[in-house]
Amino acid sequence: MSVTGRVLFPLTLCLSVLVAAASASASPRWRQIVAPHFVVIGDASPSAMRGVAEQLEQFRAIFERLLQKARVASPVPTRVYLFANRARFQPYMPVYKGKRVDVGGLFLPGRDANAIAMTVEDEQYALPITYHEYVHFIVDNTLTAVPVWFNEGLAEYYSTFVLVGGNRAELGRPVANHVQLLRERPMMPLAELFATTKDSPHYNEGDKRSIFYAQSWVFMHYLLMGSPERRPQLFAFVAELARRVPPTEAFRNAFGAEPATLERELRRYVHNLSFKYELVTLRDPIVPDSLGEGQPVEEADVEALLGELLLRVGRTEEAVARLDRCVAQFPASGAVLASRALADVHRSDYVAAAPQLARAAALAPRDERVLFWNGVASYMVLATAGSQAIDERERAAREAIDRALVLRPDSPDLLAMLASLDARNPDTQVRARDRWLHALQLAPTRADYALGLAAVLIALGDQVAARNLLGPLAGAHPDEGVRTRARNLLAQSARADLDKREAATEGARPPATEGADLGARGGRFIPVLRELGAGEERGEAMFEAVECASSRFVAVFLKDGQPFRLWFAAFDKVDFVSYDQGASLPPITCGPRPRHEQVLVTWRAGKQPSTDGDLVAVEFLPQQPR
Repeated sequence: MSVTGRVLFPLTLCLSVLVAAASASASPRWRQIVAPHFVVIGDASPSAMRGVAEQLEQFRAIFERLLQKARVASPVPTRVYLFANRARFQPYMPVYKGKRVDVGGLFLPGRDANAIAMTVEDEQYALPITYHEYVHFIVDNTLTAVPVWFNEGLAEYYSTFVLVGGNRAELGRPVANHVQLLRERPMMPLAELFATTKDSPHYNEGDKRSIFYAQSWVFMHYLLMGSPERRPQLFAFVAELARRVPPTEAFRNAFGAEPATLERELRRYVHNLSFKYELVTLRDPIVPDSLGEGQPVEEADVEALLGELLLRVGRTEEAVARLDRCVAQFPASGAVLASRALADVHRSDYVAAAPQLARAAALAPRDERVLFWNGVASYMVLATAGSQAIDERERAAREAIDRALVLRPDSPDLLAMLASLDARNPDTQVRARDRWLHALQLAPTRADYALGLAAVLIALGDQVAARNLLGPLAGAHPDEGVRTRARNLLAQSARADLDKREAATEGARPPATEGADLGARGGRFIPVLRELGAGEERGEAMFEAVECASSRFVAVFLKDGQPFRLWFAAFDKVDFVSYDQGASLPPITCGPRPRHEQVLVTWRAGKQPSTDGDLVAVEFLPQQPR
């Protein structure tokens, strides 16, 4: 099924022929209620719309408490389509193999806005999984490199949120099917749970996935509700992640224990006769009546939003046919014309979309959705246009983005587009730096923003700041493309430093040991990553210790959540390389490392017992400043 987002609470597979999308004008008048973080639009009663807005706002407020020191990032607004009943929602449900899939609701992330679609009838089913998906949205935009178990366990825990009064809510009731499964089936070792990624069998395969979700939930429940001493440690773990500390090191720093210790505690907890839950009192509850009756929405605007909803659920042909009729019916509606252009945007045909969106922006100069997409399309046409009329296209893109920023000044997407344009010209690179910084503050987990900022810092000559950004990305980011680009920029930064030094010393090369004291081997700052030799492999790891015995040395790393032991004959036989001239590394000697450094480790197959191979090289990346 081609749908971007998550389908919530599948009910039954309807075998009847699809019902054509009915016109919104056939339904009761649509209204819109604007809450601080959600916009609810629908044909439900005003009281029902206020109730959904209240529950979502209270949920967000309670979830923010957990993140504490982390600045909660919500870079795009969230629009809630609330239908009075299932019959009115059915024309906008997804389809699979030509048949409609009846669902209780949808959560659909988007570039300009998230969309939640649900019915009053199915609210009790749709809201818990809406909470689950909204937790993912906030976590993914607030914390970097979050382990999958943490993200899913937290989302499952908070999906049990129930508002029981104007200022009180229940949170953390046990999930019965999770408890039953964990009591009937063996649990995963915590080391295996921690090592699970979105590509792992435990995240993707039937029964394994069920165990993974259940154990992630119960581990989170134990940390939050089952152990008074562990709860503050979980908050410390979140704070470590917010500071971009690698997850394995963050876990050890926060909990002060190895996974095996918590594993024993968790097994005992699963077999408890009862589970606690919490009753939370809200400090500043939203009073539903304060949201008012809402404002009526014009028919053309309703049609525009419903047409966009059809696009989002993958019913593109129906959406285009409907929006073409709407353009003919409402030729002066910028909202309708913009939604029609989004069909071309979904196909990445920005050349076709741009003139429609420019006209839409002229027709609706105060519609932030219209102006946002006009800015995006103008920028994308410039980015893919080659050298033809480049100056004219750039002026048009800047004008469109500037107009959109007036209505949406805290859009990281718009700021990033302007920053990338400013970065082209040496005279505007300082402004580019400031815009990248602003965008990254609004969306701190966007690796592409961090890479853009690092590139302009290199151009401005601030190599230390650039390498501080790039080090964690090069060593720990889950996306190989991001790691590769970060490493390339590290090499570019190193070359820029060497060029500057050579110019200052009239061609003299910098001393080999500058910036690091590595004991037996001098750390050397080189412009490119060390090339792999025949039979060598390289991977990211945390450097933990060096074990020394007579004529035997073993370097101990933590790689993919597991100990990784590599033999070497002598310190001077290993290539220790530093990419960080801004900080001095302690000497490499026998014993635990004073701090666990993020490194690239290179090895080859070996024959020494109780090891994973022979150590060839250790490349130290710039460490995230504490």
